[in-house]
Amino acid sequence: MPDEMNYSAWPALAPPPGVLSNFTDPKTLSTSLVTDNAIFLSLMLIVVGIRHYSRAFLSHAVGWDDYMCLLAALCSAAHTFMTLCIIQYGYGRHLWDIRAITLLPSRLKQMGSMGIIGSASTLSIKISIFLLYLRLFRVNQRFRYWVHSGMLFYILYTATYWPFQTASIIECNTPQSLNIAICANSDITTVVITAINVVTDFYVLALPIGIVGRLNVKRTKKLGLRAVFLCGLIASLANVAKLIYATLHLNDQDSAALTTEFAIVEMNLGTIAASMPALPQFFAKARIFHASTYSFLHRLLNRRDPSSLSWFGQSSKNLASGYPERQRGPAVRGENQTELQSLPDVRAYSDTRGPT
Repeated sequence: MPDEMNYSAWPALAPPPGVLSNFTDPKTLSTSLVTDNAIFLSLMLIVVGIRHYSRAFLSHAVGWDDYMCLLAALCSAAHTFMTLCIIQYGYGRHLWDIRAITLLPSRLKQMGSMGIIGSASTLSIKISIFLLYLRLFRVNQRFRYWVHSGMLFYILYTATYWPFQTASIIECNTPQSLNIAICANSDITTVVITAINVVTDFYVLALPIGIVGRLNVKRTKKLGLRAVFLCGLIASLANVAKLIYATLHLNDQDSAALTTEFAIVEMNLGTIAASMPALPQFFAKARIFHASTYSFLHRLLNRRDPSSLSWFGQSSKNLASGYPERQRGPAVRGENQTELQSLPDVRAYSDTRGPT
């Protein structure tokens, strides 16, 4: 037991039997947390950026599903920022390797706020997908009923969870708060919330399977749709892994960091899955641009007269119309500029001969 007067030697949690606290170089998940955030957040922001570019400038059809997806991306970025902040306080280590004096009430509130930010991101992702379903399958009334039911359920569920989590943030910010019921049972709350998220994840995934299977589209487009569902399935499986881990460590107060890693994967992959239907239009446009650019460069390198080339319908001769020598018209193949200047001017004959 550390010296009662030396508060800096007190760990945030008593270590297991036979284990000593290590405040100098303890094992930590901080590197893993930073790496996961850097990889998945970067991929998510790229995909969301492509989605909004396609909707705003290519299809000109920005909808509420795009705004909800953007909100999910902002929540995920805020979750990453909060994670990087609390890593400085020892988040990612075992609690017995963290000095209790460093876990100030304000810092514990920051840790607790990550639950609200994560749930806001998950809510935005699901609402975005539900709104996308309504946009794609608006003629099927029965399908719309199930979409509205799922949307209403998840909104009410989140509205119930936020006051509970807010009360937890207010109450659970001191070592003595572990004796309060809402703080002592936080691991049970995590299991229940994760279980509900898993059920709703598979509900969202399974909802359009019947309609998509009956679509009369090309095989390649069906494979693209399956890729969208595959990405959503991976995000759902990350949530399943989080549920299994939280259940196995039900009475373990030292498992928050690893569950955060599962949450990082789930939030970012869920946002990517919600954005994937907008990607084919962007890549089709990029393929046309690439083909046009390649064709222009190929002709530029293989033609003797580059002025006759055109790129996206605009002649390079028009671009150079400010030069007088370009206004005489295309040169005859095999003739140079000196030969053209030596030709007689037709206007001289028209001025002297008059009408016939």
